[in-house]
Amino acid sequence: TMSASISDGNDVDWFTYDAPESGSLNIQFDVGTVEQNGWNAVLLDLDSEGNTRTLARLWCGGTECESNGAEFTAGIEQVSLVYLAVLNAYADGLSLDANYQVTPTFSAGTENVEQEDNGAEFVAGNSRTISFNETIAGNVSNGDNDFFKVQLPTAGTLGVQVSPVAGSYVGALRISLYDCDPGSSACTVSAYIDDSDLSLSLQAGTYYVGVDAPEGFLYWEYSSYSIEVTFEEIDTDGDGIG
Repeated sequence: TMSASISDGNDVDWFTYDAPESGSLNIQFDVGTVEQNGWNAVLLDLDSEGNTRTLARLWCGGTECESNGAEFTAGIEQVSLVYLAVLNAYADGLSLDANYQVTPTFSAGTENVEQEDNGAEFVAGNSRTISFNETIAGNVSNGDNDFFKVQLPTAGTLGVQVSPVAGSYVGALRISLYDCDPGSSACTVSAYIDDSDLSLSLQAGTYYVGVDAPEGFLYWEYSSYSIEVTFEEIDTDGDGIG
């Protein structure tokens, strides 16, 4: 755990983390100074072309922040440095020497975390395949779209549940379903819901689940979430077994 403080309203604290391999990095953020307008923490890395890329961010404020802090889990694509910026959410939001703690936890392997860039131009080749009853941590923000590939072996009912993480943007999320590559201009959404649960009866095949905001995210908006899909086969012979 690292303890630090913001010296004034314009101060930004920077930390680096040297990721030893691809995996997931959880950031737990706790505060000693509570203020309603709150804190921001932003995790960034460099993409393959050397451009700065936001992996995840959180907001921590009010009594919820005092009691539980806030956290996110971000996918780390490869051996690299990642950068964490800590700042106050508004210019005059925090008092002098407002203190906080950051606890990073790294886990090797990418089984349970979204990796960027799964919202690339050709979604079919970049989206993360999600298995039934598997929970994956993800982050979505302005300029980012998250897609997950789902393979249905037979006809049945697909359920998708998306749960926001504490400290995340609390606006509505949209779950979208596609039966074609969302990266193709000819592909259109098959179904969507502006809620946390989507359930549909579908035929066997390959589908793509998208997570976004109903009207897209503004530049300052974001969401950290967990996603899980379930599947129930159709009982075709009446024996109660799919």
